[in-house]
Amino acid sequence: MRFSARNLILLITAYSVIIGSAVWGVFAARSWAIATLDNPAEQEKWREWQEDTKARQDAQGIPANRRGHSSDEPPVLILLRDHLTALLATAILLSTFLFAFFVFVLCGATRANTVIVTEDQALPKLPMSH
Repeated sequence: MRFSARNLILLITAYSVIIGSAVWGVFAARSWAIATLDNPAEQEKWREWQEDTKARQDAQGIPANRRGHSSDEPPVLILLRDHLTALLATAILLSTFLFAFFVFVLCGATRANTVIVTEDQALPKLPMSH
């Protein structure tokens, strides 16, 4: 595929916006999680939820009990605070693959060599052999 300079600049700009948005989204989610969930009151709510879930499982006699969370902090806080590099890499890779797929489909749709045959230009019918 060859792109004109104008289209190449447009693609690079669009890609930069997509990747910038993905990175911004991860950092915004991280800021929200730290501001909202990284305090003693939220950690206490998390412990209460854990205890309530465990009590409900015990009361219902569910034979296949879930393994309880071992952390005193909500999983989303741990994920966004402690695994930022993995989240950023995943967001960038997924955004890149989706963008590349979109460009591939768009190029295929705009550069298709389709022949439209009308009734007066119909192809001759070949005799059927038995």
